[in-house]
Amino acid sequence: MIDKLAEQIAGSRQERLALAFARDAAAAQCELVRIRQVKAELIRQVAEFGSVDPPKVFNSWKEEWRYIKASLRNNNTWLPLPIPADPAKTMPADAQERVVEAIRRALPELAKLERYEFRAIGRRNRALRALWTMEFSQSGEVEK
Repeated sequence: MIDKLAEQIAGSRQERLALAFARDAAAAQCELVRIRQVKAELIRQVAEFGSVDPPKVFNSWKEEWRYIKASLRNNNTWLPLPIPADPAKTMPADAQERVVEAIRRALPELAKLERYEFRAIGRRNRALRALWTMEFSQSGEVEK
């Protein structure tokens, strides 16, 4: 897929350097597509399940330790685990409000993906600029 896109970007240019720039731009563009798919899937999953992470059974390690000690005092028979709150139950019923709430809940993860997206955009743009500069410098036209 990257090679086909690189060929389209390079056009009729067959120089190794031009193909290398076109391949860099194509790889960055494919990465952008993947990042955007991951962001959309993350929002969809949070809208469905209510959270990025699974619900916690215990709120702290102290609470978990108390549960283990109580189970050990109970003749090594494990007590039933507490049932965690279901984050999906706190999601709005309206579809638009649900998506907005899903984005709000996923913001920390979306911000991390945003950094990858900006890096990929920068790589793609640098490669395209280099290809463009190379094309115009070889054709004898004046650069801006």
